[in-house]
Amino acid sequence: MIKKAVILGYKDEFERNLFNDAVADTLLNQSYQFYDFQFYISNADTSKIKMGTFYRRRTDNFARNNSLVKTAVADWAGINFELLALKNSSLKLITTFRSLKITDTLLTAQQPDNSLVNRLEYSLKILKGAITTTTFYEVGSGLEAKKQFSYVQVPPGQGCMHG
Repeated sequence: MIKKAVILGYKDEFERNLFNDAVADTLLNQSYQFYDFQFYISNADTSKIKMGTFYRRRTDNFARNNSLVKTAVADWAGINFELLALKNSSLKLITTFRSLKITDTLLTAQQPDNSLVNRLEYSLKILKGAITTTTFYEVGSGLEAKKQFSYVQVPPGQGCMHG
């Protein structure tokens, strides 16, 4: 007898970090909060072929005027497929669409963005798991923030490096 099972799931993460200036009794700009939750549906963990889909949302809040203000909301939707029937290896395909909305442009330099990412991942275990390797190929649409570097010559020992 073969049992088919469906897994419905929910997971979330919440973080709130408040930093106060004790002298001025104000909220410092380093303060932030985020809430990230996800609903998903997949087939049973015991399947040789796993499939699933998910919806995820993250809300970020940053400090302004002595309170936390909603700054950005990101929504993800995706599907995943994993082939576990291969001996000592697995093959996984994940497709994800993300929509980023900026709700307060004063608190972030990020721009609204829609992106699509496809990831193909292959994992191999040999010598009873003593050696494990994973390789992946990822293709996506959307924009990545442009980075600009400036180099200025200074006297020896006077420079600093910022990451």
